[in-house]
This record gives sequence, structure tokens and C-alpha cells, in this order.
Amino acid sequence: GFAVAIRDYSQYEKGPVCCVGVMEGKLVVSVANKVLLYQWDVEKRSLIGRGFYDTQVYVVSMKVYRNFILCADYRRGLHLLAWDRDMRLIVHVARDPGVCHVLSTHFAFNGSKLGLIAT
Repeated sequence: GFAVAIRDYSQYEKGPVCCVGVMEGKLVVSVANKVLLYQWDVEKRSLIGRGFYDTQVYVVSMKVYRNFILCADYRRGLHLLAWDRDMRLIVHVARDPGVCHVLSTHFAFNGSKLGLIAT
């Protein structure tokens, strides 16, 4: 198995951990085709699952900006996700309609406009 480690803490996941990010103090992890959101519980000294999203094939790249998650599914292109604070869910915002083999992603900013980059 594969492990996510925080200082002296580790947790096994069923699949390869490919990408890691931070959003509003929460840990965002991609494990195979899943995007998982964890929060550290100080009292229990463990990660508590707060949300998840299943992509179709395999997440190869992930970027986090504010409450948005941009992830690349190797065979299905881009997925734009958002953390809904009120509902406490990772929600699907948009997806690239075409089939595209994406290896990396990034956000691009131009004034008040946000662009999504895929290579």
C-alpha cells in the first residue's frame, strides 16, 4: 500500500497517492481516480475524511486555488471541482467535454479572469 504521512502520523490508502495540496487548512489528496479532502483532528491525532470526488480514470495532476480544485484525469481531461463550505461537499463545477490525454494542469490569472491550463 501507499501512505500519507503528517509528522509522526501515517495513513494507508488503497492506491497510489499522486498529488497533494492544501485548501483552507485541509489536506487534498489524489489517490488513483479519487480526490479526497481530509481535516486534521488534533484530539484524535488522525485525519478525518471531509469529502471526496471520483474521476473516471486516474488523476495525474492537481492544483488548488482558494476553494477550487483543478485536476487532470489522464484519459478524460480536466475536472474543475469546488469545496462547498455550507454543504461540506466537493462539487463538480465543470469538465472538459472532449477526450484529452492531460499530464499537467495549472491556473492562469489575467486581471479578474481565471484560465485553466492543460498540457
